[in-house]
Amino acid sequence: MKEWIPLLQSLAWPLFLTGLAIWLRASIKTVLIAIADRIRSGAPFEAGLGGIKIGSVVVPDRLESKAHLPITPTSEPNWLNRQRILDESSYGQKLKGELRAYVAERQKQIDAMEAQLKTMEQRLSTQSISARDDEGFKKEMEDYQLRVKKLNAQVQSRKALLLGEFNAEIDRAVAQVTRQGFQGQDPNLLVIQILNQQ
Repeated sequence: MKEWIPLLQSLAWPLFLTGLAIWLRASIKTVLIAIADRIRSGAPFEAGLGGIKIGSVVVPDRLESKAHLPITPTSEPNWLNRQRILDESSYGQKLKGELRAYVAERQKQIDAMEAQLKTMEQRLSTQSISARDDEGFKKEMEDYQLRVKKLNAQVQSRKALLLGEFNAEIDRAVAQVTRQGFQGQDPNLLVIQILNQQ
């Protein structure tokens, strides 16, 4: 019998947690469905105190990768650092500021629609009507989800447009630096200086 005690002790927590999960499976399923619905709709969902956040409009501080930049027809010099130029030039800062303002305006619209939905949901709960069953709430939720998708598409389109403009200006400045030469000087700094003159 003594041999079985360690085995039973090690099985106690897994069995308890399994039993708890079976007992609360309906609640767990409801929570998981709600999370999946929020993620699919593009609405923000945050888990944990400083954990993950999914679905909100985000302004990138850095370019994700060169694959996301518009392809330039010429080969780039190996010294070219587009991210540094974006971060350090006043032109790059201006474009980043424009994108932040553009995103902030759209985020305000999303926040206002969320507040309207929360108010509607609270009003329905005081009337003992489930928000999932109310046709008006369902319609508002569908409109909200479509609006979020549209606003996210607008942000991505605006980002692509601004990056296209930025890359065209960099290409022009790189051509100028290459023509003039940069004996012993930092060519990226020369490109930044050319962009700052705009």
